[in-house]
Amino acid sequence: MLLVQEHQLSLSDPVSKYVVSAASGARVTIANLLNQTAGYVDYYPLEYVDTEMQRATTADAIIAEYATKPLDFEPGSKYSYSNTNYTLLGKVIETVAHQPFESFLAKRFFVPLGMIDTSCESKALESKQIAVGYTTQFLSSLTVAAPEAPGWVGAAGCLMSTPADLLKWDAALMNGNVVDTASVKAMTTPPTLSNGTVSDYGYGLVTGTWHGHRYWAHDGGVSGFYALNFVFPDDRVAVAITYNTDSATAASLASRIFHEMFNVPEAATPHSVPPASVSKEDADSAASVRAFLIALQRNTVDRSALSADYNAFLTPALQREASERLSKLGEPLSVVAHRELNHGLESTQATVRFASVTVNVLMRTDSEGKIAEFLVQR
Repeated sequence: MLLVQEHQLSLSDPVSKYVVSAASGARVTIANLLNQTAGYVDYYPLEYVDTEMQRATTADAIIAEYATKPLDFEPGSKYSYSNTNYTLLGKVIETVAHQPFESFLAKRFFVPLGMIDTSCESKALESKQIAVGYTTQFLSSLTVAAPEAPGWVGAAGCLMSTPADLLKWDAALMNGNVVDTASVKAMTTPPTLSNGTVSDYGYGLVTGTWHGHRYWAHDGGVSGFYALNFVFPDDRVAVAITYNTDSATAASLASRIFHEMFNVPEAATPHSVPPASVSKEDADSAASVRAFLIALQRNTVDRSALSADYNAFLTPALQREASERLSKLGEPLSVVAHRELNHGLESTQATVRFASVTVNVLMRTDSEGKIAEFLVQR
């Protein structure tokens, strides 16, 4: 948006103007990349480091492999978050600004705003104490998370920061010190898709209201880490949360903070119960979650139903550990699920109630219907 303000590029520019190799680049605009309606295949759609991401890469290699594939949908017709879009945007910035992405951010934003603990380059923070990232699988204790190999996160998620620096950013954004008022309005205006529906994702910002309080927000994560940032521009307040674990329940913590901050009483949380009307799609998804949970409990997983990457990730040892932990929970008493397209995969979010505990499940399936990921978290 800063480059748009400076008339160095336009939101209506085709991607092909800057990245010649991008598939259908003449039909995809910079705006499509920003509001996640481009249709490019997501190179990082999962919550774990797969086999490919254990080998170092570059932004150019990611673009060559993923941004040259046929689009998942017609540009502007759907919302589906794709990290590939941000990799392409990073390349656009480097092309227009004639400098590395990391240098552009530091010179134009972080240094002027006094964000001394924020960088895309680990060397820039060598004198700082960098947190170790942790993960958990199937309700296990925390273990050190294996990071992505160099080159994989890049413009899609390379930033290292602190809550204090994120709040400096939030204040600057509200005060017009990041980009001007017109740019902020464009960034926070929900786009209308070609089918007439309205998305809640502007240009890099999710928009919405919480108990009547308007917000701008985004979350983010890499292996071992998770962050959540909310700005309430009308109230002149912001909340920044960072975790050095990728299995954090940031949404529930944020909700408690919001209730306290705005003096809104918290309602009692009832047991999850199926809604009065459930679509066939969601009912089928709930049944699939239940079936795979039971297979994990019994250690009888049909590996032909798993994607190649998840087959490699779910080792026999990890499957046995999952069985030992999950079998202690007993039979699932209820499963409430909702399925939608995101990151280019069918993603099901489910709440599963057992006699002693309620857990959250994320299940993703690929285009062949194979399970590509199955997370169980409290």
